[in-house]
Amino acid sequence: MNVLAARQLDKRDSPSDAAPPFMAFAAEDATRTVMIAAAEQAGFEATSVIVGDVTQACASLAEISTPQVLVIDLDSDVPPALAVEHLGAVCDPGAHVVFVGSVNDVTLYREMMAAGAAEYLIKPLSVTTLVEAFNKPEPAQAVELAASPQTDGVRIGVVGARGGVGATTVASSLAWILAQQRKLRTALVDLDVTFGTVALNLDLEPNRGLADGMENPERVDDLFIERATLTVSDTLGVLASEVDPAANTVNVNAQARLAEHLRHSFAVVVLDMPRHRIAKGEVMASLEYLVVVTESTLAGLRDAVRLKTLALEAGLDERAVFVVVNRAGLLAKGELDAKTMRAGGRLTVDYTLPFDAKSAVAAMTQGKPFIAVAGKTKAGKALQALSEALVPIGDEPPASLLQRLFKGGR
Repeated sequence: MNVLAARQLDKRDSPSDAAPPFMAFAAEDATRTVMIAAAEQAGFEATSVIVGDVTQACASLAEISTPQVLVIDLDSDVPPALAVEHLGAVCDPGAHVVFVGSVNDVTLYREMMAAGAAEYLIKPLSVTTLVEAFNKPEPAQAVELAASPQTDGVRIGVVGARGGVGATTVASSLAWILAQQRKLRTALVDLDVTFGTVALNLDLEPNRGLADGMENPERVDDLFIERATLTVSDTLGVLASEVDPAANTVNVNAQARLAEHLRHSFAVVVLDMPRHRIAKGEVMASLEYLVVVTESTLAGLRDAVRLKTLALEAGLDERAVFVVVNRAGLLAKGELDAKTMRAGGRLTVDYTLPFDAKSAVAAMTQGKPFIAVAGKTKAGKALQALSEALVPIGDEPPASLLQRLFKGGR
């Protein structure tokens, strides 16, 4: 006997508010035709197949108990990952969900499968394939679209104690390690929307998205972030803008709002923070870690102490603030060693990055982060160690939005 048909028979004597056995949403007529044929073959009612996109599906599902078997066509103006998040807000745990769509992306497929989805089918659909998807998992493997209580993403701020000390180099390198090497879904955010260089260094074309969010905090939501993000790879996204300084009206409180929303979509959020705004707004208190990048000079020591003090006053723990001396050895004279900095300013230097002109030039000309060309150097190894201190290996946060939505993932 067909397992799904048995479920349908079991529901005949159930209360009227019980979960319906089956429902499907098709974005267009051709898909609906195949869904109807598959539903009838599996013993379901053809009238349970509805023409509607993700937005209409969310509206309908919000009014009823979630069907035991649910088929959703993801083709719409809403990106697939965000569409799944919207569904998660209206669906009950325990549904057997089959997604269909036109995006033939192996990363998206693997994320859905790892998260516990029954199946993701690429159009054009066949009746046989769809019926097989109805029956694919055991009930115990059914997907749960309800919100998950797992830990949100880690927010790491990077700030230069002085201009030109290489904070953007450190921020970009950390994001690259965590995303490209550790395979954690990472957002790199350049909070300086006037003079920031993250996009420039990575050979990206900045857009207006981040600047609009900084000017109008009420606009910052998950859909806004999806549209504002520049995609570098499957695991690395960049938010960066480049606007006229005279026209910029940044609302500093938007920085914290942005960081809060990003942590729901990314496992790690690396914020390249302009030091002239770090004392304003609430962004400092929203961080889990702060990396202070400085130089081995008296002025660098003074300003690093100031920033660390500011971080501690904002509520960060002493162990959550890391001090990095960058470009050590650049100056022929006048540099302070770690011992002198600790004695004179009571500042412990956690990591030292030796000056490496060759790698710095190569990174700049190739449009890559410093770590991508300097991984085997002393500076590269120090950056690797810093990344592991911030996000220890074996203690990674959730890898993706989908894995936080699907608690039944394997």
